[in-house]
Amino acid sequence: MNLLELLHNEKVVKTLEKIDNDLKDLTEPSSDDKSIFLKVILIVETLFLQNKNSRTANIGRFFSRYYDKQTDIDDINEDIKMKTVKRDDIKFRLDDLSVEKEKLEYRLQEINAEIDTKQWEPKRLQDWIDEASFPIDNEGLEGFIFEKLKEELIYNKKLNYNYGKERDNEG
Repeated sequence: MNLLELLHNEKVVKTLEKIDNDLKDLTEPSSDDKSIFLKVILIVETLFLQNKNSRTANIGRFFSRYYDKQTDIDDINEDIKMKTVKRDDIKFRLDDLSVEKEKLEYRLQEINAEIDTKQWEPKRLQDWIDEASFPIDNEGLEGFIFEKLKEELIYNKKLNYNYGKERDNEG
């Protein structure tokens, strides 16, 4: 049975008219009654004729497929939007980290340059300490006393070489 045959059926026409009258109360005063009637026909087509071999059954099949898959399409599109936001956030954080990485790499180069500059300083200062203006006689009493003092004060770390520096820095 196709749509034209349904419209010639008296029961169907009365039911549609009743639905149309009931829907008039729900519609805005400016809406066209024909559009409501067409919507009702579309509903009837969708509900009743999609399983029949009607010439217009494809309309019902279309809306059935739409109903079945549109929520999946909407969910996928929403998921894509959420993942796009996450991706953009990660890109932004990576850019921030890239800038931070460049700053750290520059600071690392500065520190390496400072290390290269200062790595020879302790040796130079140790050579200056060891270079006496007057040689120490290591074979005699002076050498014996020097070795004992050096052992006790330097190797045992009892020499307070900061003594008086705080006082000198205050003035």
